Amino acid sequence: MLFSASEAALLAKVGGLGDVIESLPKALRALGVDARIILPRYQMIDVASLRSIKTMTVAVGDTAEPVTIYEGVVPGSTTPVYLLDHPRYLSSGGIYFDPSAFVSQFAEVERFLFFSLAVAQFLREGIFVPDIVHCHDWHTGFIVHLIKKHNLARKSIFTIHNLANQGQWNSAEVVSFLFGAEGHAADFYTSTNGQINLMAEGIANCDMLTTVSSTYAKEILTPEFGVKLEALIHTRKRSLAGIVNGIDVDFFDPSRNPHITHYSVRVPKNKGMNKAAVQKKFGFAQDPAVPLLAVVSRLTSQKGIDLILPIAETLFRDHGCQMVVLGRGDPKIESALRDLAARWPHQMALDAEFSEAVANLIYAGSDIFLVPSRFEPCGLTQMIANRYGTIPVVRKTGGLADTIQNYRLRASAVLGNGFVFGPYESKALLMAVKRALQVYRNDREDWGKLMRNAMKKDFSWHTSAKEYLRLYQKLMK
Repeated sequence: MLFSASEAALLAKVGGLGDVIESLPKALRALGVDARIILPRYQMIDVASLRSIKTMTVAVGDTAEPVTIYEGVVPGSTTPVYLLDHPRYLSSGGIYFDPSAFVSQFAEVERFLFFSLAVAQFLREGIFVPDIVHCHDWHTGFIVHLIKKHNLARKSIFTIHNLANQGQWNSAEVVSFLFGAEGHAADFYTSTNGQINLMAEGIANCDMLTTVSSTYAKEILTPEFGVKLEALIHTRKRSLAGIVNGIDVDFFDPSRNPHITHYSVRVPKNKGMNKAAVQKKFGFAQDPAVPLLAVVSRLTSQKGIDLILPIAETLFRDHGCQMVVLGRGDPKIESALRDLAARWPHQMALDAEFSEAVANLIYAGSDIFLVPSRFEPCGLTQMIANRYGTIPVVRKTGGLADTIQNYRLRASAVLGNGFVFGPYESKALLMAVKRALQVYRNDREDWGKLMRNAMKKDFSWHTSAKEYLRLYQKLMK
């Protein structure tokens, strides 16, 4: 089993995709699967602990480019990883060319087209011969195309993590770049506006299509969520499966995470020390009674930040809340959040420089975690927040609907692990936050039970990895 993607946590990570590519192979290896990873060797990846095993030649355009293959393991695991190094196309700069992670220039399309050609050559070289190549998101859609065209592996699986990010570009530029290596435009799935769509390449050519929650698998068949690919996805409906992601529960463990003061579901009191640390770090009053809200997210239109902005001052002024946002993305959204922080410096903070240490401190120290997404294929942050006993307020969509159950009382029992709202409206989000605040302030016993529900929820890869294993076995039969 060879996993191919644009990122993997502990090596090169921007978002939740990186967490999945690090943790799912590890979980599969625990089930006896020889799962390995291949990705570009980005500039930030230190190769000092890796070994160079081969330099191969990759044909692109009218040139033959040397690509060095490095081999090692993902830090802290036994998962083998192959890194493909090329100074121009793969190993200069960051992972993506825009903070939003959406394609903004042809250099990014070139990078992942070249990476796809290099992975195809890697398979031809026979360095590792997988039964299945499991490709993820548009960055690897062309790999699926090449596998099918040249019979490079027995089977391929393509997983959609975010259908809105499709890797579209002008077909003339794509074909000009690939000429001599990969034929002409008729080989590709071309949209009505004359663009080649690399997400569609993966969908159209894979043996099995998956996405990252059962609700999202249904949603992408509709015009509302299909992003103009719903007709194509309908043609693959019988090969489509939705399997919810998991998280690395060993790393996201409040009883031993290295970035926080430790606590557990049995001994939760030290959570308050992390709250004080967050309040101190961002210049807030260190008051345990003040509700601390958090967002850890890419700042894009998908993530519902536009629902938070209109109600933030109400939360600060009328409800005395504090709020910290960790993430970067759309410059307009960042600017609006900075303006808000400037007006409310003792209750609002934006940290646009992501770090695992700060993210884990925020997960551990916050009381309420906001995930008001316009759409959310799966989402990992709400699961991580649960792991830390931080209660999420989420919109009922995609994987959020599959993983968070609304708070409710039945007799004397507290049920659920968060607060859920439906309409994509600031008013609906505010009502959900107010419900959470009412329990937080007025019924500490129920809030404690809600925290325990959240912390006991099993979001490990154990169940999902078994579902993937069954899928792989079915595919091979």
